Amino acid sequence: MARSSPAFGFVVAVVAIAAALGLRYLLIPVLGGRTPFILLFPAVVLAARIGGRWPALFAVVLGAVCALLVFPVRYHIAPTSSSYWGGLVIFVVVSVALIEIVVAAGRVSRQAKRTEERLQLTLAAGRLGVWEWDLVTGEISWSSSLESVHGLPRGAFGRTMEAFRQLVHADDRARVDAALAHAIDRQGDYDLEYRFLWPDGSIHWMSATGRVFVDEEGRANRVVGTAMDITARKEVETTLQEADRRKDEFIAVLAHELRNPLAPMRLALEMLRDTSDGAALDRAKNVMGRQLTHLVRLIDDLLDVSRITRGKLELRRTTVELVEVVRAALETARPVIDGANHQLVVSLPTEPIAIHADLTRLSQVISNILTNAAKYTPPGGRIELAATREDEMLVIRVIDNGIGIAEQDVKHVFEMFAQITPVASRSQGGLGIGLALARQLVAMHGGTIEATSAGAGHGSTFTVRLPIAELPAEIPTPVDSVVQPRAGVRVLIADDNRDAVETLATFLEVSGYEVRMASDGAEALEVAATFRPDVAVLDVGMPVHDGHEVARQLRARPEHAELVLIALTGWGQAEDLRRSREAGFDYHLTKPVQPKTLLKLLAEPKRAD
Repeated sequence: MARSSPAFGFVVAVVAIAAALGLRYLLIPVLGGRTPFILLFPAVVLAARIGGRWPALFAVVLGAVCALLVFPVRYHIAPTSSSYWGGLVIFVVVSVALIEIVVAAGRVSRQAKRTEERLQLTLAAGRLGVWEWDLVTGEISWSSSLESVHGLPRGAFGRTMEAFRQLVHADDRARVDAALAHAIDRQGDYDLEYRFLWPDGSIHWMSATGRVFVDEEGRANRVVGTAMDITARKEVETTLQEADRRKDEFIAVLAHELRNPLAPMRLALEMLRDTSDGAALDRAKNVMGRQLTHLVRLIDDLLDVSRITRGKLELRRTTVELVEVVRAALETARPVIDGANHQLVVSLPTEPIAIHADLTRLSQVISNILTNAAKYTPPGGRIELAATREDEMLVIRVIDNGIGIAEQDVKHVFEMFAQITPVASRSQGGLGIGLALARQLVAMHGGTIEATSAGAGHGSTFTVRLPIAELPAEIPTPVDSVVQPRAGVRVLIADDNRDAVETLATFLEVSGYEVRMASDGAEALEVAATFRPDVAVLDVGMPVHDGHEVARQLRARPEHAELVLIALTGWGQAEDLRRSREAGFDYHLTKPVQPKTLLKLLAEPKRAD
């Protein structure tokens, strides 16, 4: 029993001894001088239970003193008799023994209580409980933690099998009944996962295990077991299964999307090989150009998502005008829109509006939304791109009259790899990452994006909101210019892919450059020693010596002090750029490179700062 303070225990000892003495005095007419110490034992036990050992010993001493001083005077008990002294000795000895028993029992009781509290805490923390079903009486007993697991207040469980069955999900009751009956019939173990309902109607999951016990005659008389709430685990499993399903679908879509442009590219190559008709050759070239652009965009989207997920994508924000962003977005999305014969209506404010943004990334957002609208609008549809100013925010809306979005799909359209129609029914394709990428890029610009739809068959509206920036006195407009090669520039190209190196060499020779080729790192070093190039375009993953090693050796040669080194590789992560810089490259270009980008570097070759 708990004690409030040591002093309180001594007070209890004094009061208990005084009460025992007073009661003994009242019983003199009945007991006379017999058993003078009999009522002191309960007083000592009470002091031990409430105060502990020391207050109880104090009660023994106080009782013994009173026996010597009070009994002869008040009770007329002669202290000289042997029975008196024998009784006193017995009182002291028995009292000390009782004290130790009571103290030990209290200690055991407190330990048992702490153990029970720890057990209940463990059960509650683990969403776990213990149950027992008496097969003779039909009564079910639960630990209090199980009531909490089932969302019930303490003492609310009906303690019968029917009360338990009412908690089990209706679709799982027959399975639970069968599993219990099977365990009882075989006198074996019970192990089952099932759904159960909380009073608020929410569905949870339980994992129950038990064992059947038998009486002396071998008949099953009770089932004892544990039950654990596994709702969180089931939710994780469901999430992982959904992620796995979407991953499999994404891989299938990716294979589909990569094959789509490869088919017309292969036919276009056959046309280039087998025909000399100028019009046919032009069509073949246009097909290859469009399909190659589509392939590059697929890969770029994947890389952008990876960079954003890892926090590696950096925005190059400047003050740009809305018109520039829309113009760049339309250049990208126009082939898809025109290919489906959609009517595109663009409505922009008459006054210039500036935003602090990365022109490339923001135009990517708008083009992704436009492409999505074109993809999910039947041929000959209408797409509207409208921008307005609302207070200090720029609001861009893309409105289509396409297939719309079902209510249950609206909240999922910005999720990675989300598709709102089956893969087989999509005519324009896509990986399902364009809108997810758009949402992340808009958020990086400090804006928001949302999708609304009146339902399937009623079109959709995508709305982007961005903060407006202060308009400077003049916003420079980029002007495309034709890159003219500088006469006499010598270019070394090294790549172990024969087709790649020959194609690039032919392109540069046609563009007016003097070119030499190498198929590995060792050959590149030999050619550089005799050719003395102004620019070296090196693949990173070459045999013998890789591109990084070739760059380091070239940088170590004094005759190549002004040599411009360009890494041309399929590796484009931040770590790859860092390794290229450390090896001595001036520029790092990712395959497939835009011809204009390469020609611009070659037109006026100079070392990077």
